[in-house]
Amino acid sequence: MMKKRLIFTLLLAAFIVACFAQKPYKVMFYNLENFFDTINDPEVLDDEFTPEGPKQWNSAKYNRKLGNIERVLFDLAAADKVYPAVIGVSEVENRSVLEDIVAAPKLAPADYRIVHYDSPEARGVDVAFLYRPEVFNLEGSYPVKTVVPSLPNFKTRDILTMWGRIDDEPFFISYTACRRNISFRTRSQKKGTP
Repeated sequence: MMKKRLIFTLLLAAFIVACFAQKPYKVMFYNLENFFDTINDPEVLDDEFTPEGPKQWNSAKYNRKLGNIERVLFDLAAADKVYPAVIGVSEVENRSVLEDIVAAPKLAPADYRIVHYDSPEARGVDVAFLYRPEVFNLEGSYPVKTVVPSLPNFKTRDILTMWGRIDDEPFFISYTACRRNISFRTRSQKKGTP
């Protein structure tokens, strides 16, 4: 009887260790708060984020913001010496800005890849994912257009979806635009204002 209890206890302990021994991964979302490059894009309303615009957005300001983002993301990795497996970001102007982020010296060792689509938002800000391919095996991604039937000309950031596998387990993630802008514009439209 004692031998059976010992075997049962060992099997139970092995089962518990197997259940809880899965490696945890960090997944995070970060609002980059209007991270624009300094180049005027005539296709979007980014004039305020140019050297000539009201914010006088220049290379020094851009590089300072890039350094701050690099420091925040690296500090999260340094806490347990593991970079996040997936990072969802919002309010980023374009892929070029994302490429600068993943190439930053403290983030480059993570070897992040980018999932990004240009969205129809008037100012040109988008949502995107950064992911580590040695942890996350990307199988697909898709931008879902946000449609407000009562406002046929309304354009906002897409809902970005991405799916794949982590440790051979299915992983699906979606990042949506802020609904506050949709609600505000819907109310404004009802009042007859543009």
